[in-house]
Formats: sequence, structure tokens, C-alpha cells
Amino acid sequence: MSLTAILTTINATLTANGSLPSTAALEFGPTIKRDRSVPARVTWVPGRDRFDGPRGAMTRAEQQAFFTANPGKQIPRELHTRWAGVEAHIWAGGAASSDDYSATEALVQAVISAIHQAVYGAYELEPSGWVNPRSSEGNLLGHRYVLNVAFRIPMLEVQTISPANPEDVVITTITQTDQIGPLPPGGSTISSTP
Repeated sequence: MSLTAILTTINATLTANGSLPSTAALEFGPTIKRDRSVPARVTWVPGRDRFDGPRGAMTRAEQQAFFTANPGKQIPRELHTRWAGVEAHIWAGGAASSDDYSATEALVQAVISAIHQAVYGAYELEPSGWVNPRSSEGNLLGHRYVLNVAFRIPMLEVQTISPANPEDVVITTITQTDQIGPLPPGGSTISSTP
């Protein structure tokens, strides 16, 4: 699963449960001034990744589940684990709001819940915090919370593409000869196989 697919699922959960406006598009990229125009909002900013060594072999039950879900495919080998680091810039209160911390905290809670639903067990929450200076352009529309998350994404071995129908494979046989050098006149060969 790609990072964009994970974030799209999380965004869909947030709009479905009413935490974000139903028209909220997935905001993926740097937090620039236009991104802070109307709360409630979550902007996902890619950060640093880290990598772990490969995971151990699949259990027999995991193998059977893979074959059931992917008939005719081979089990890909996991080379490494990518922990994709992402900052979620979250704010929900407005400039006129007397307590924008509470609204933003509720949205932080909803984001963590949506992450858990989307990638149960395949994420880590990392040190996070508030961006507090209200005089900066970043906080004129309320306090912003930056939630740091790392998503576990397996890096799989690239497999060669096999034909959809094995009957489409044509095997060509070539007769092996013991002859060395150019063919004699007439194009005949001498073979030691009967």
C-alpha cells in the first residue's frame, strides 16, 4: 500500500465521520499560507523515512490468506520495511474562537482514530506538539497541532510479470548437436542423439 493510498483512506474516514467538511480534499504537501485559510483542516507533509531489515517469513496461515486473495501470484519477498514519516498539520479553531485548543484537540483525536482504523498496527506515533506563536501567519486562524506519524510500508521484491494465461507460453526446443564449426554443405548436421 502506498502512502497516498493510506492518507486517502484516512481523509475519507475523517470526512465520513464529520470531523472534516464533506468537501475536504486530501491535502498532501508543504504547509503554505493558502493551506491555512479555513479550519478545520489537516495537511499531510512528508518527512523523514527510516528503514528496518526484512521481516521474518510468513506463517502458513498468512501464506494461505495471500494465495486466497491473490490467485496465481507468487508471494513477494519483503526486502525492507519503510517507516514513512509524515507530519499531520491539524487545526480546527478559528480566529474568533475563544477556545481553539479544544476544537483542535478533538480533531487530533479523530485523526489518530482514523489512522488506527486505516492501518491498525502498522504505524507509530512520534513526538508531536503545538505551534503556539499567534502572531505568526501560521496561527492567525487558530492554534495548529503537528502530529508526527510513521507508517509501516513493506518494500517488496519486484517480481517479473508472468502471462495471465499459462497456455499462452510457447516453449521452443532446439536440437543440440555435437558439431563444431560451420555447417557442412547441404545444411546437414551430425548428432550423437538417436
